[in-house]
Amino acid sequence: MDVDFSLETKSGFPDRYWSFREITQGEHLDKIESLTGDEMRAMGTEDDPALFISPAGGNRLEIPAGDDYPIVEWLPRVNLLSRPDFQNLTLNVDAYRSKDAGNVANNEVSASYPGMTWHLSQIPNTYIFYVNKQQTLQNAVSGTGGVFQSLRLPGMSPIRIDQLDLTESGFVGMGKVLPTVPLISDADIDIVIDGDGVRMRKLFSSGEFDFPSPFTIDNASLEVSFGTDGLGIAGRVDFGINNVGEGHIEAAASTESGFALEGAFNFDSELFDPAEINVEYKDNIWTIGGTIGIPEGKIRGVKSATIEATYSENNLAVSGEAELDIPGIQRGTMEATFNEEGFSIGGEFQLKDDIPGIRGGTVAATVSKQNGEDAYGVMVSGTAQPDIPGIDTSLTVTYDNGALTIEGSAAYSRG
Repeated sequence: MDVDFSLETKSGFPDRYWSFREITQGEHLDKIESLTGDEMRAMGTEDDPALFISPAGGNRLEIPAGDDYPIVEWLPRVNLLSRPDFQNLTLNVDAYRSKDAGNVANNEVSASYPGMTWHLSQIPNTYIFYVNKQQTLQNAVSGTGGVFQSLRLPGMSPIRIDQLDLTESGFVGMGKVLPTVPLISDADIDIVIDGDGVRMRKLFSSGEFDFPSPFTIDNASLEVSFGTDGLGIAGRVDFGINNVGEGHIEAAASTESGFALEGAFNFDSELFDPAEINVEYKDNIWTIGGTIGIPEGKIRGVKSATIEATYSENNLAVSGEAELDIPGIQRGTMEATFNEEGFSIGGEFQLKDDIPGIRGGTVAATVSKQNGEDAYGVMVSGTAQPDIPGIDTSLTVTYDNGALTIEGSAAYSRG
């Protein structure tokens, strides 16, 4: 192979070099100087071994000679429990203990691992030791001598560690949050681990929420973060039920117990006043409830209604009392139902006993607005029994635009 050595050197010190002959004869080693006694003692003695975080060196780690243990914050978020055992090449620490001590109430990582064992290695013929990262981190991740794979965010989820290193700044790594919160169980969340703790930031999209039926998500701008300031939640999620109403959830006033959201759901104000109920998601449980009403004058045929709305086990239940403004019909109870076609409130009512010629009857009344309709309406249908001697039949009851009609036909004979 032809090599051109006449090219111009753009930088550096071209006059300073070792020739091939000089290197093969070892002349370049003449520049190496032996350590002085003081320098060798500074690198570790039998009574005062030197400990480094890496075989590449760096800053010597402090090892107090007395019994003043544990050493709090020996490394960031790592407490040294006792003097290293240089005979058995181990040392014991509490990882992630100094800041949180398992104090989830302060929004800190619920991770406190007493007695985690770090393994050491020794440079032959010296009193220089360093942390055997491969063995230490392997044990830390797998759980032998430490339970790193059970790091958790407060009230949220465990952490899976994908990359982990041990430095003078403590543990440094990356991983994934494995959500156990049903609402965000499909989310892909990255997390960073360093000497300051555990940090994450996630902006959720609509498809990463697992909303229960019958709710649908209209828009999402919710962001969850975790860092030195604790758990942070910002933004909101807008959701709704077709032909029923709309709602939203956002960060709860307090996140001390972990991931929590609160908001409101508003039923159709064209029909209801008050129309708003409370919504809360806490401890993986939806709590939805409140009182809505239909005041007089909102819809023809309804004098008033007071309805309690609750949500449990993917079922929105709405029930209460209503008084219809329809002649001849008594006060009764009503319940709400909804499906893809629309939303309705209905119930059974008894006919009043002061209707001339009628001794009793039952009707079903429904307040609804189906798809394609512009306004709510009241529909009534049922049966009545005539109070006429010699007639034993069933009459039909209907209500249309303010008029109650009871009609029917029967054969009549007397004598």
